[in-house]
Order: sequence, then structure tokens, then C-alpha cells
Amino acid sequence: GDAVAGLLAHQHDSGGFGYWDNDTEEPWLSASAILALDAASKHGFYVPHDALDNGVTYLRRALARQKFKPSDDDDKTSDDADDAQQADDSAEDGLSADDKLERAYAGAAFIADTLATLGKHDPGYLNQLYDARAHQALFTQALLLHAMAVGAMPKSQTATLASEITARLRVDADTAYAEEQGTLYAPLLDSPARTTALALRGLLAVDPKHPLAARLAKGLLAQRKSGAWESTQENAWALVAL
Repeated sequence: GDAVAGLLAHQHDSGGFGYWDNDTEEPWLSASAILALDAASKHGFYVPHDALDNGVTYLRRALARQKFKPSDDDDKTSDDADDAQQADDSAEDGLSADDKLERAYAGAAFIADTLATLGKHDPGYLNQLYDARAHQALFTQALLLHAMAVGAMPKSQTATLASEITARLRVDADTAYAEEQGTLYAPLLDSPARTTALALRGLLAVDPKHPLAARLAKGLLAQRKSGAWESTQENAWALVAL
């Protein structure tokens, strides 16, 4: 109850969420908040339908603005205010053109997965992410796999993506886990433990009896310190995956 009300206090008229009551909406934060509200609703807590509907509308608009391929630079679909905001963000980040595209891909993958989790997947957009998946961060591929699995995308695609993900995991006799982590994704709270959780979640969505599931679960549990993982993100995604 109180947690739901606290989240809703940060939802703007656009349907997106900011860190404070009157600041700019953040797509990644908005996706996280909408996932939390959807989970609360499914567990019996009252969440106004308008809050979720407006959130979905915002995420779809945010997804349409994500430019994760060089060719997208010529497709001016966002309004002047969105372009100005993105330009300010890019200048502040000091990222290279390739880094901007990779971070945009990560944001797009998370938003697309959130929409799929809410039963609002976009098959065409998921295909675009699938076609552009080469050399992207492992956690983005895990998000994409989950989105494609729950969105009932072709099994040939989910099988290929699942195989690519497992090939990038560290697999030992009893455990499996992700090792990848890069500073580029620090603002998105990337970590090996969270990626391990996302990989487990994605692979289970494809196959509830996936042969690596038990080892990934053990690998994830082994990354705890004093009974917990190191961040709220790690704790949340680990509990979701397990």
C-alpha cells in the first residue's frame, strides 16, 4: 500500500517516472517503476489501471525514441524537446558515438522486456533488437531473451539467443555465472550478479527445465555476502529469477 503510493507520487502526467516529484522522466527508472507496479497489482495490491496504462503509453513513446543503430540517426521521430534533452544528455556523458548506441540498445532492451512482461510486446521492435544483438552486453541479451520468450516469438530465434547467452557464461562443474561488467553500463547499475540473475530468468522463460538453471541458481547464491547481494538491483533481480 504505502510503497505503491510512494511510487505513484513520482509518476508524471506523461506516465513516466522521475527521481523527484517535478524532475525529468527517466526511461530506465520508469520501466523499473512500472514493473514494480505490475508485480504489486498481480499480487493483489490496488494499483489504478490508469497508472499502468499511462505507464505503458510512456514506455512505448520512449522505445520509439531509442536510436541504437547508426541508420536511426536520420529518422527524426522525436519532438524538438526530446532531441534537445538527448543532446544535453549525450554531451554531459561524453560518450563516443558507438557507446551512445550501445547504451541506447541497453535501454531499449529493458523497455521492450518490461512491455513484454506486461503483455504489451512489440514483435517488430523485438525483431529489430534481435537483428542488432551482435556485440551487445550480456545483460541486454538476457533481457531480450526473456522478452522474446514471454512474447512467444519464433522458437528458432529464442533457441539461437539462448545458445549465444550460455556460450558467454562461466560454467563450472557445479555453478554457472556471468563475469561481464563494463563501466559504460554503470549508470544502468550493471553487475555480474545482476546479469547472472537476468540470464537465469531469461533461460527459464525459454525452458523451465533448462540444463544450466540449477548451476546458475547456485552461482547466483554464491555471490551473496552475509546472506544478501551487494545492491538493491542485485537483490531484486536475484529474487525475481529464483
